[in-house]
Order: sequence, then C-alpha cells, then structure tokens
Amino acid sequence: MFNRANYKRATSNLIPVDIATLGYLVVTLAYILISANRLSGEWLHILLRIMAIGLIGWMAWISPMIKSGFGLFLRNFYPLILFGLFYSETDYLNNLLFDNLDPFFEKVELFVFGCHPSVSFPKQFPQPWFSELMNFGYFSYYFLILLLPLWLWVKRRDSFQYVIFIVTTSFYLFYLFFILIPVAGPQFYFEAPLRTVPDSGLFRWLVKVAEWIGEGPTAAFPSSHVGIVAISYRYAKGLLFVYLIFGLLICFSTVYIKAHYAIDVIGGFLFAPIFFWMSCKMYRWWLR
Repeated sequence: MFNRANYKRATSNLIPVDIATLGYLVVTLAYILISANRLSGEWLHILLRIMAIGLIGWMAWISPMIKSGFGLFLRNFYPLILFGLFYSETDYLNNLLFDNLDPFFEKVELFVFGCHPSVSFPKQFPQPWFSELMNFGYFSYYFLILLLPLWLWVKRRDSFQYVIFIVTTSFYLFYLFFILIPVAGPQFYFEAPLRTVPDSGLFRWLVKVAEWIGEGPTAAFPSSHVGIVAISYRYAKGLLFVYLIFGLLICFSTVYIKAHYAIDVIGGFLFAPIFFWMSCKMYRWWLR
C-alpha cells in the first residue's frame, strides 16, 4: 500500500543509476508529451515509462532486503539491460525537430577525407577473412560493455557503483543527442550497392541478427560505440590491453560495416570527454 512511509523508504534507497535512469525517463516522457500530436502509438511509450518508473521505485523499496551478491550486482547493472530498448527508441523520437541530417554529414565527410571511407574501405579489403575480423570487432562491443562491470565487481568493487553511473549516464547523454540530432548512417543513407558489406561467416551473421533486432536509421553521429569504449577505457585498469585492441577494432569496424561515417568515429572521441565531464558533475551533484 502506498503511503508516506513507503515513499520515504523508496526515495531514501535510490542509488545513482536510479537517478540517472529516472532522469532519462522523465526527460523523454516530457518530450513525448510535448510532441504527442506528431507521434503514433505514443501511449505505449508513455505506459512503458510509467511502468519503468514504478519498477525502479519498487527496487528501491526492496533494496534493504537484497542480501545476495548477485542481487546487489543486478541492482546496479539493470540499466545496461535496458539500453537496447532505449537505443531502438531513438529512431522513434529522432525526427521530431529535424529530418535526418545525413546530406550535411556526407558533405563534411567528403570535405575532410575527399571520399567516403565507409564505401572505399570495404572495397579495398573485400576478403572474407578481413570482413569477418571487422564484424568480430564490431560485435565485441557487446562483450566490452559486459566485461567492465563484471571486472569491477570482482576486482574493484569500491569503484563499481561510481563507474556504472558514469557509463550509464554517458549512454543516456548519447541517446538524447541522437534524438535531437538525427543521423541515419551510411547503411541507411546510401543506395545499393554502396551500402553493401562483404559477406563472411559467423560474426557477419551475428551482426546481421543484432541489426535486425534493434537497428534503425538512427544514432550515427557521434559514434556511441567509440565514445563509450573511450570512457570505459579510463576505468579498465588491468584490462587496458584488451580495451586497446578491441577499441581499435571497433573504430575501424564501425566504418567498414557502414554503421558510421568516419567522422562519426572522430565525433565519438570528441564527445566522450564532454559526456564524461557532464556525468561526473551529475554524480557530484547526487553526492551533495
């Protein structure tokens, strides 16, 4: 039963990732409500947010009863489970202010590089083994996102909650940017055969499955793959070599499979310190 005592108990047990997730849910809810006359099926997205806010409140309320290590891990880790849903949703919200800005970014790409690296790179290296390496590199992103929390939980638990907050908040900042500045990326903007990626093996198939499940014409600039790996790299003491190798593969593979323009990779490196700084500011605010 809802009463003042239960409300106080829930709010007093909120943790940093709860605050970040609630903030994202509230901001996007306001955006949906303001733009409701330009959306279809908005009530489903509103209902999902109400349910998510209620679930976070419930988790905060039962927090004192969570004693197992696995339960405490999930208590902080749960936003990473929601990222796929929030990412897919950026495609639903990203054209309310602007149409896709790919024509502008294509011109910037040509100005900077004199060509389209996402087109010329696969043409120069069409070999199946190289294509498979690039798809492996792209798919390794999901491995890195899972690796850091697990490693922190085992090796540096005192930093676990703080780092998860920084990564989670950085994700949300990237998603808000994708909603406001819509860029589809080469795989959606270019016509066939320019968007064709050389076929290979297992990892090419896995990337196709991941694209089929949650990919849409959204979130190209800046590359959150590059940005989040760059932010995570700061905290991956003991995993630096792993993050360096896979991080480099991700930088090249996002362009090779046409998920991003080359300038999106540069944008990922440029925005990473900005979103990192903003996330740190928010954490210090929460501590106060």
